[in-house]
Amino acid sequence: MERRNGFTLQEIELIEQLIALKCQSDRNMQKKIRKKLREKIGFYIEDYTNSKKGYDVDDLKEDIKNGNIQIIKEE
Repeated sequence: MERRNGFTLQEIELIEQLIALKCQSDRNMQKKIRKKLREKIGFYIEDYTNSKKGYDVDDLKEDIKNGNIQIIKEE
């Protein structure tokens, strides 16, 4: 799936759940979660951070607040 910066509210909720799960998972599971975020939703964590500390739910909320990630209406 291509990269996006606009997501429906339902997609944002799923992204938030997956990021929370990623933060609690081992390295192997994190890779699977990142792959799902990219291929199923079009969400690429590297588009929003280059930090080595990782990307967590607070970062997601901050990116939404700052307009880096937009919430779009469902079609």
